[in-house]
Amino acid sequence: MNSHNSSRPWSILASLSFYLTFNPGENGSPIALLYAAENIDVKSFSPQLYAAEERLNTMLANPLTVVEYFHRTINTIIQALLKGGMFGELVHHYGPIEYLGRGPPHTHLVVYPSKYGLF
Repeated sequence: MNSHNSSRPWSILASLSFYLTFNPGENGSPIALLYAAENIDVKSFSPQLYAAEERLNTMLANPLTVVEYFHRTINTIIQALLKGGMFGELVHHYGPIEYLGRGPPHTHLVVYPSKYGLF
């Protein structure tokens, strides 16, 4: 490290970024089943009450449910964790949405926090 950088250690972190992957599992989520208009009690929900095949068929029969669940879950994560200050002040984030071979969406987020928010 040269003397110029050692006098301002934050300059090293100016290009710091985080890479996060989120794949919310809609098949086991009571919230996703609620979006699919299933009559369930979220507080006492147990995945054992719905066989894996039944949950999968419910999601396949309601593709917009999967999209709505994904959208709301990811937006909640972004609002609560990223914009909520987990990594300091958020400068920018970018996250394309991809689909797995079996169909459900996932995202890879690149997060750029403020260099000043880390101290």
